[in-house]
Order: sequence, then structure tokens, then C-alpha cells
Amino acid sequence: MRTLLQASALMTLAILAGCTAAPSPNNPHETTNVVYRCDNGLPLRVSFDRTSNTAIVNEAISLPQAQSGSGFRYQTDSHELQGKGNEVTWTAGRIPTQRCTAVG
Repeated sequence: MRTLLQASALMTLAILAGCTAAPSPNNPHETTNVVYRCDNGLPLRVSFDRTSNTAIVNEAISLPQAQSGSGFRYQTDSHELQGKGNEVTWTAGRIPTQRCTAVG
């Protein structure tokens, strides 16, 4: 019984270690992953890379950091992610701007 409890505890620790968002020493990039829920009900997944000063939106759109008076802003000619704290606005082409809030 004791061996079973020890094995269970070790498996739990291994699972929790795999869920951490802290940068790994083997990973030269310092990234933070955030999931937002937008007004349209869809999720917006953003990886903020502090090493390259970029934000990757939905694993497809890379936005360079832009000047912001307060908070943060990442922008290209057709996309913009701007926010402060847990709130962002997401503009993608001609689609209406979405307001999004971080979940979790």
C-alpha cells in the first residue's frame, strides 16, 4: 500500500511539473502563454515572447511589439493586439474589433 501511495505521489508531481508555465533553462526564449475569451465567445491564444518582443496569436500570426502609452501593444499593418492587465482588444483585418478577457 505504501509503495502504491508513493508511486501515486510521484506521478502527481510529474504531471504538475509538466503543467508549469515557467521558462525552462533549455529554452532560450522567455514566453508567457495566455488564453483570452472574446466577446464573440471564441478563445484567443497568445504567446508573448519577451526575448524577441513579439506576440504570436493563435499559433499563426506574429506581431512585433509597438509603442504604447500604457499597457502593451503588438501590431502589423492588418492586425493589432492592445491591452492592459487582463483585458485586450484584438483587431484582425476588416473583422470588427473584439474585446477579450484572460481566463484562468
